[in-house]
Amino acid sequence: MPVPKRKMSRSKTRSRRSQWKTTAAA
Repeated sequence: MPVPKRKMSRSKTRSRRSQWKTTAAA
């Protein structure tokens, strides 16, 4: 897994935040 952990974590956090945010807003 040569992919940077930080980058992956940030990407996941953004995606997850967007999802829960959308659900909360809905």
